[in-house]
Amino acid sequence: MKVDHAAILNAINQYVYVKDINGFYVYGNDSFAKISGLDSKQIVGKTDFDLAWSTQANDCRDDDNNVLSGNHLINVERYQTHETGMTKILLNLVPYHSTSGEVVGVLGHFFDCNQHLILETTGIFDKNRLYLEFVPEWLSTAEIRVCFYLIHGFSAARISEKTGTTTSTVRYHIDNIKNKMQCKNKNDITEVAMRTGIAWKIFSLQHQLDD
Repeated sequence: MKVDHAAILNAINQYVYVKDINGFYVYGNDSFAKISGLDSKQIVGKTDFDLAWSTQANDCRDDDNNVLSGNHLINVERYQTHETGMTKILLNLVPYHSTSGEVVGVLGHFFDCNQHLILETTGIFDKNRLYLEFVPEWLSTAEIRVCFYLIHGFSAARISEKTGTTTSTVRYHIDNIKNKMQCKNKNDITEVAMRTGIAWKIFSLQHQLDD
């Protein structure tokens, strides 16, 4: 019996891909290609900077370089942006070897932990604010910036340095964000932003706010 390996990889409930040592995709199964917004042929020759998760491309490259240096990433939690929102994944990343045993790239596969965070809203954005939609509230430009850094784990003092404002002003914005998102405390803001898909929208808007 002849085994169709491609058909097997396309049938499993996991996302599988291979990149060369320079970060270019040389393979993606159908499931992986779908979340990238392409088909399995179109994804060849692309990098993470070309795909739906382009804002995370540098982090992806760091993981690749870590693996190319000889380390394996096994069941590592990551959040990955898709065209429909953001999902929590368990990532496995290992060196990919040629038939002669030479490391020629990275082999990755992951699944979404059954916690797919769908972006059900359009995330209406105008020049000065972002409509949350899961609650009838708007985030101001300043609050979007603060929320961006909160999601990345920055303290109020560090956010103050990044935004050029006082720590008390940052805390004022955090209180407003917390109230608008109906969070009990500051730590809940990141969880709510991830769960509702607002985090993805804030990531995609950050370059506009910095212009």
